[in-house]
Amino acid sequence: MKSEPKLKTDSNVSNADLLDKLKHGFGYKTDLELAGFLGVTKETMSQIRHGELGLSLTQRIKVMDRLASIRTRNLLERIAPDHLSRELHRLSLRGAEKLALDELEKGEPTAVDVKLIELFKMYGQDESLFKTDKEMASFLGLKRASISGVRTGKSKLGPLPRLRMLKAINPETDIEQVLNGIDSNKSLHDLIEKHIKI
Repeated sequence: MKSEPKLKTDSNVSNADLLDKLKHGFGYKTDLELAGFLGVTKETMSQIRHGELGLSLTQRIKVMDRLASIRTRNLLERIAPDHLSRELHRLSLRGAEKLALDELEKGEPTAVDVKLIELFKMYGQDESLFKTDKEMASFLGLKRASISGVRTGKSKLGPLPRLRMLKAINPETDIEQVLNGIDSNKSLHDLIEKHIKI
């Protein structure tokens, strides 16, 4: 699992502060132990600590998945394309189209994402959430061209659009804290602090 360039930075919470809070909150004694949990090398951990890289979206979700202060559990599993597809199948009201996409085979992530986009579009149309690809893209926080990129296999859906899909099909899912923790070191730091106090 690789890290990504820094997301939004918070002047009052550095990457080093965030890593130290993670170590304290989860009981890790060394950066190497924390690197193992995050799925990165010690070199990548050093780059994160020195502000050259930031935690990736997946790593931030993994951290928040372990926090007792967030009520949403198993987010990485719940936003996986196969899980979302099963939920969309279950909720779908269109018989013939459902049968046409009934078997979501495991395989290349882009092929799974193509089917997931089609299932979500049918669901969104059935639920009157959107009608067009442009409206669906806006709903998912994407540009219209991103939907085309997924359909042609040139790009994949990331965690954020899949989180928005999860929220649409399971409205009771509280993703606001997760989105804040993804967007901001300060929010993630505060969530870890809350976890420590529990």
